[in-house]
Amino acid sequence: MLPVLLLDAARHLGSDVLAAFKMPAHHRMVSGFRLCQLPVGLTQLRNRLRMAVQEPQAQRIVVDRRIPAFSHEEVGAYVGH
Repeated sequence: MLPVLLLDAARHLGSDVLAAFKMPAHHRMVSGFRLCQLPVGLTQLRNRLRMAVQEPQAQRIVVDRRIPAFSHEEVGAYVGH
């Protein structure tokens, strides 16, 4: 079983909080404990992670995905289901 920590609205987290999330990742490497961290934060989070001060956190990201916005028709279909 792989525990997952989902950080919704991570774009609102300060640099100090983002830096704190390297601790569980470091613990994982040392102890063998695995933890999957999923920061979700729109384009603002991606832009913040490109800043030099965030480089240590950005280097720990294994997968970076952007989900494209729904079209007008897709929104209607999604809401209607």
